[in-house]
Amino acid sequence: MLLRSPASRPNRARPSGLRRLGVVVPIALLAVTAACAPARPATKSPAAPAPAPTTPVRANDVATPAPPTTAAKPPATTPPTSPPTTAAKPPTTTPPTTTPPATVPPLSGKGAKFGINGQQFPLIDLGSWKYSVDRSVELGMKWIRGDWPPSRVPPLAASWTASDTALDYAQAHGLKVIVELHGDGPTPPAPSKLANEGSAIVSHYKSRNPGEIGAVEVWNEPNLNLFWSPLGDGTAYAAVVKAVYPAVKAADPTMTVLAGAMSPGPGSQTSWGYPEAQFLTNAYNAGMGGNFDALSYHPYSPNDAPGSINNALGALDRLHSIMVAHGDDNKQIWSTEAGASTASQSEAAQATAYTNYINAVTNGSRPWLGVMIFHNARDTGGEQFGIWRADGTPKAVVATIKKMLGA
Repeated sequence: MLLRSPASRPNRARPSGLRRLGVVVPIALLAVTAACAPARPATKSPAAPAPAPTTPVRANDVATPAPPTTAAKPPATTPPTSPPTTAAKPPTTTPPTTTPPATVPPLSGKGAKFGINGQQFPLIDLGSWKYSVDRSVELGMKWIRGDWPPSRVPPLAASWTASDTALDYAQAHGLKVIVELHGDGPTPPAPSKLANEGSAIVSHYKSRNPGEIGAVEVWNEPNLNLFWSPLGDGTAYAAVVKAVYPAVKAADPTMTVLAGAMSPGPGSQTSWGYPEAQFLTNAYNAGMGGNFDALSYHPYSPNDAPGSINNALGALDRLHSIMVAHGDDNKQIWSTEAGASTASQSEAAQATAYTNYINAVTNGSRPWLGVMIFHNARDTGGEQFGIWRADGTPKAVVATIKKMLGA
């Protein structure tokens, strides 16, 4: 994704956090075994707030004119008749108006639920996008994730050429694409504008080449001030999801819509972030339930021992419990960014962390874990989450992944 500065990602040389935004350093789009350990750093007092996480920053983000007006209405369909089978309290929101698609489109092989986070906005840096696609294929993975800002697609862009080229390259190599709907900066979007963008993209590819897009994700890390400023508590984000979901479903009722996209946050609200569990609870209370097909989260594992992902697993379990309490026990959590940095641990420890992540998805202990996207293909700047080094030479984790996925 676009040049993102190493503003805090968990497991790097600082506390927690994740990826891109404005104009400073490089990027790297931004992970899951064992019994969950509580995961957050100790809560800081108001007098001494926790430092903001280091997350890659989008360097080419610029203000752009607003896209066209309102989103299309979803087709009226009959809501599901059977309530969720759970002893927890019932959903607080209305059921979806469309039948949710299969959580994972039909893909084969051990890598069918794994992929890589594209390193740059594919519509701006096609070379880095192609590199990430090629590395995904080499590792036996079947997914890639990228940002699709409104300024890079019609009507704000002159044509679909850049988008078509990026998606066609991924499809030609057998990959499904997660299109992340995002603005050109951290300013929260008007719900109707992001809904229009999602509708336009999904409509274009449904008519041009059905199946190129595997899922649409609403925003990136909205619980961090770096990507949603001023910082939100989940309420405004829910309004955006509630607008995007019916617009995308009207364009393609089978499209998987991911909501959440949260990062590991602080233990309690600070100037840089909002706790992810409370953020999700607030979003449910604001009506987000029934307006997404799977939750997305970025299970990095801050403050864990080298190679351990216990904190990440604990966070995933807590989020799933919240989903169950709101009647969404039948929905998956997709990990749309996960990984471990060699800035704070050895390459051998990074390989151990990846072993734990892959086992968490494949060993059946958490059947609600869906697709997992690793951040990222290669090191960029001071951020060392890469599976390959910045010079293109492989780290130890490359052989680990190939062995586990049969590549």
